[in-house]
Amino acid sequence: MEALFETIVQFMKTAGIRILMAVLIFEVGMFLTKKFKALLDRTHAFERLDASTKSFIKNTLILALRVLVVVTALITLGVPATSFITVLASAGVTIGLALQGSLSNLAGGIMIMFFRPYSVGDHIKAMNTEGVVKEISAFYTTLLTSDNSRVVMPNGALNNSLIINYSAEKIRRVEISVTVPLIENIEKTAEMVMEALKSNEEVLASPAPEILLTNLSDKSCDYTIRAYCKSDRHDELILTLKSSVMREMEKKK
Repeated sequence: MEALFETIVQFMKTAGIRILMAVLIFEVGMFLTKKFKALLDRTHAFERLDASTKSFIKNTLILALRVLVVVTALITLGVPATSFITVLASAGVTIGLALQGSLSNLAGGIMIMFFRPYSVGDHIKAMNTEGVVKEISAFYTTLLTSDNSRVVMPNGALNNSLIINYSAEKIRRVEISVTVPLIENIEKTAEMVMEALKSNEEVLASPAPEILLTNLSDKSCDYTIRAYCKSDRHDELILTLKSSVMREMEKKK
């Protein structure tokens, strides 16, 4: 019994203390990491960066700190640093194969942040999905679609896909087809349509809107209307332009 007691005491003096210190380092490290994350959310150090860059940097820093805390706790527990590195190196191929999708997404995230095909708040279309970019993390990009659905897209696939950025330019063109009643003659009808376009507050004066006659009958004209608006108003204008033209034409009949 005395030998068993001495063994237990010796264990508590060596391994027990290491375990206690490792647990303490892990808990304190994770607590400080959480506080650091909250500090990053409040700091003004990244004010000059756009939202996507800030999000990427913050997520990467927090991930690196958590890995550092775990490694420090393991070393304190008694895992030699050299052995730890050796184990990681030997398991690197296996881990790489298992995580090749995640590593591809991480590489894609880095490429997206470097080349900046889009940023948070941009309206994009990629991989048959269209929406507004809400967040760019190290591994995924989150879109909010027009029907208020959240779509999480892997950065690896996004980086290798065709991306249409509707917000890259300040203005966009709206093109719609509309059938309007014939008023007196073709020239008069075209003038009325142009007046209706110019009266719409969303339509920009420069570049000037265009109307192209595509079909003519005894009672109506078919036009293709091309008008420019601010990029963030494109969807709204494409929904309302036809009805606004028709209302104005009805008033002038």
